[in-house]
Amino acid sequence: MRLLLSLTLIAATLLTACQPIMSTEALAAFAPQRLHFTQSVAAAFDPIANENPFVIHYPTLRTALAPTWLRPGTRVIYRMGSATFARTQDDPTPSGEGLVEYDVIAQNRRNVVFLSSLINTQIPGTPPSPLSSRSELAGIGEFWFSPTVLRNAEDAAAENYVVARMPLDVEGATYNVVRIESSTFTDQGSDKDVWAFDTKSGLLVSYSHATYRLDGSMASGITMSLLGRRQIRLPWRSGAVPDWVRPGLELQFNGSQTLDVGVGQPTTLPMSSVSRVTSVGALWSTQSQQAYLYGRDAGSSAGATGVMQLFGGMWLPETAIAVLETGTILDQDPITGIVTSVVQANKQQVVVAAAGAGFVTQLYYDASTGRLFGMYLEQHTPTGSIYTSLQAVQ
Repeated sequence: MRLLLSLTLIAATLLTACQPIMSTEALAAFAPQRLHFTQSVAAAFDPIANENPFVIHYPTLRTALAPTWLRPGTRVIYRMGSATFARTQDDPTPSGEGLVEYDVIAQNRRNVVFLSSLINTQIPGTPPSPLSSRSELAGIGEFWFSPTVLRNAEDAAAENYVVARMPLDVEGATYNVVRIESSTFTDQGSDKDVWAFDTKSGLLVSYSHATYRLDGSMASGITMSLLGRRQIRLPWRSGAVPDWVRPGLELQFNGSQTLDVGVGQPTTLPMSSVSRVTSVGALWSTQSQQAYLYGRDAGSSAGATGVMQLFGGMWLPETAIAVLETGTILDQDPITGIVTSVVQANKQQVVVAAAGAGFVTQLYYDASTGRLFGMYLEQHTPTGSIYTSLQAVQ
């Protein structure tokens, strides 16, 4: 399942996050989403090639409407934990925890476009790390299921696909859920996925994945539990993709990254990135990016920008530029504590910032075109401080 692929990426990020991430983390603002490792940009935004596996069991999901609460500006946050289990006492058993944040940035009758991010709660000074961008069918996605189709969820039950209804306590709240358990078996062992969707709203309230060895012992596990869902109130309504955003357009950013560990002279390395627009619609566009640190490949990514995106896009819609004012607090998330604000808004530029525990990111947009032309990221971690600055090449 695609949700499992996303969580595998999350787990890998947590388990390896033992020091500040310099290249991809610093460029997060230019690549607000990462696709799963095995997907191309085109496939990720093709509802047919990228069809949710639940549609196999429930074909009516192809034409089902989105839940009424699911609309541009929706944010859903989950607590995530992962762990591995050793065979012997001497084997390492890495584990991690963090938050997974979903933001809906655009929507039409057929599709819902959202971003997902990882918020590392274990290392101070770590800004949200982009995971993926998705365009899903309106009736089914990584964190929702059409309530209408859920009414008859038991119709698809089978030997290795168990459906049940029950009350479930999640993070201090009680939900009436449809619980779906799917098991698969291989020569190496077995896997079990369990989803619990709120029967009234269709919102995913918990998810777990477990991998078992042939002897029945657990090899690894991942859990997600709902912390909150809310509607972000942006001061603009909808909008359109700017006219200058065209497929094939390339934007290059040059700058540097400085690491100061508090001993000796800070180390500064040149940094650059090239972003290329891959597709354009009325409400969102997609892009790919290649980053370089000290002239070396620092990784590639792909993502999307939507008209109702709070932070991190390659462009701002004209409707946003028209209403943003200096000093405005756009959002203060009650779960993550991250504050998004307008640092400056005049006829020349619009500067939007996101600040959290130990970090601040500022994005600079041209006020006449909405184009992103610069960024500044400051991180203060237990092992040192990182300062990253990039500017568009004219």
